[in-house]
Amino acid sequence: MINGVITLTRSRRFRSVDFNINGVLISAMMIGKSYSGLIAVKGSLGVMNIDEAKKLIVHWDKVTSLIIRVTGSNFYTFSGPFQAGEDTVKFNVYFDVFKDVKVTITPNYVQLIFQDYRRRFRSRGELLGELIKSTLSTLSKYTEAH
Repeated sequence: MINGVITLTRSRRFRSVDFNINGVLISAMMIGKSYSGLIAVKGSLGVMNIDEAKKLIVHWDKVTSLIIRVTGSNFYTFSGPFQAGEDTVKFNVYFDVFKDVKVTITPNYVQLIFQDYRRRFRSRGELLGELIKSTLSTLSKYTEAH
């Protein structure tokens, strides 16, 4: 089980997903058509593999756009507590001062719960399974090394 804080950012030319786990910052971003990733630990900075950064952005951008679409939010950065298990990713992100969205991702569906709204979006193919697998492998790789 991996616990931490997730931050999802999406704007017209910028995408980012950041994980802060026990003092290790893992960040993947896309600016224009360029991908990059970084790992920051206690004052030192490292570079993430570009393919890993691209995978994280491509997968998590779909989740971010779904949150924006469902909530009708004008905000483009969402942050909150994050928990990842073997086959489930759960997190709460705040889209307004007192409003949050509870998100659960399994290999079969994405579930969003906010206010009185509960909705499941089913997955076709292996997209969500790949999201969970690539996220866990990347986070494990960089948090275990530090």
